[in-house]
Amino acid sequence: MSTQDLTPALCILNPDDVFNLRKNHKEDCYYCKTPYEVLEMKSQGISFPVEPHLQEGLVLTRESTGKGYYYRTDETDCRVINNRCLAIESILSYLGAKEFRYSETSSFRGKHSEDIDIEVGVKKGGIDVDSTTGVNTNTNKGKTGDETASAKWMSGYYSHESYLRAVNAAKVNGLITDPVIASLLEQRRPGHPNPIVSQEYHVNVTADLDKNIHVLEDISANLKDKIGGHLKVDVKTSRKVDQSSSVDFFVSFAPSPTEVYQQAIEDEKKVPPRGNRWLWPVIAIAAVVIIATVLIIVL
Repeated sequence: MSTQDLTPALCILNPDDVFNLRKNHKEDCYYCKTPYEVLEMKSQGISFPVEPHLQEGLVLTRESTGKGYYYRTDETDCRVINNRCLAIESILSYLGAKEFRYSETSSFRGKHSEDIDIEVGVKKGGIDVDSTTGVNTNTNKGKTGDETASAKWMSGYYSHESYLRAVNAAKVNGLITDPVIASLLEQRRPGHPNPIVSQEYHVNVTADLDKNIHVLEDISANLKDKIGGHLKVDVKTSRKVDQSSSVDFFVSFAPSPTEVYQQAIEDEKKVPPRGNRWLWPVIAIAAVVIIATVLIIVL
C-alpha cells in the first residue's frame, strides 16, 4: 500500500465486525481494517504507534507527513501546534529572512463541546465503572493564550539548498498544504522574477487538526451500534472554527543573491520540458538499437 492511499483515520476492528460492515454497511467501513490488514500495512513500511499497542477498537489518525498513523490526544495536538509555530520561524530563516515578528493566538483550551465516553471495566478519576455511557457537555476550560516573539538574522543568507530545506520543513510539519505557506514558498522560489521583500501573513496551524477531528467523531457515531466492542478514541473535544491556534507574523527578507536566480535558471535548463520528457527514453532506446544493428553487420 502506498502512503498516498492512507485514509485520514484508521479504525482497527475484529475481523467479524469488518466482514459485517463490508457486507451490510459499506458506507461505514471505509476507515476500518482488521488487525491482520494492519500488520500487513506495517510490513510495507507504514508506521504505527508503539503506545498504545495495536488492538481491536483502536482509532488512529494519519500523521501530517502522510507516512503513517498515531494515537491522537490533546497532548499530541499541543505538541503539533508548538512544533509548527517553531517550524514557521525555521522556514523563514531558510528563505532568507532578516526580521521576523509573530503573534500566536490559541484558544485550544477554551470552550469545548465534549463527548465523554466511559469504557467498560476501566477506572477513571478513582471510580470503577463497569458500564458504558455517553454524556454530551459544554464546558469552559482554561483561557485563550497569546504569545509574541521576534527575531533578527545577521545576513539573511539565502541559497537554492536553503530553499529546499524550507520546503522539506514545511512538509515534515504538515504546513506544505497551507495556502499561505505555499504562497510564501512560491514568492521566495529561486528564479521568481519578483521575489517578495516583506509581507504580513496569517496561518491557521490547526486547520487540518480541526478537520480531521470530525472524521474521528463520524467514526464513533457511525459504528456505535454496528460493532461488538468499544472504540478507543482518546480525543473527545470538538473545537469550533474560532477556537483554533493561529499565527500572525511579519517578515522582511534580504534581497535574493543574483547567483541564486542564475542557479535556478541553470537547473531548469537541465530538466527537459514536461511535455517532452518521454522523448529521452525513446531516443536512448533508438540509440541502443542502432548500435546493436551496426555491431551485427560488422560481425
